[in-house]
Amino acid sequence: MLSPNVSLQVYLQPLLSAGRYWGFKDLATPRTFEFNRYDENGGRIAFRPADDEYSIDPDGDGPAEPFTFDNPSFNVKSLRLNA
Repeated sequence: MLSPNVSLQVYLQPLLSAGRYWGFKDLATPRTFEFNRYDENGGRIAFRPADDEYSIDPDGDGPAEPFTFDNPSFNVKSLRLNA
């Protein structure tokens, strides 16, 4: 029972955050601001939705080994409540 001596305090804190990444690249030459963009400089990039990861072949048919990495994009929704 609420009275002048007892009160109820509620604090609600929503958090919404999202980030989408694209245009992946790697550094072309050390100590410069030159980049090799995948799909533009002979490399290949493909997104695999089933695994939620990207597959990269940095130099197409060249000697570099292909690699994969997880999708860095995110979408976070949170609601904190204190009573």
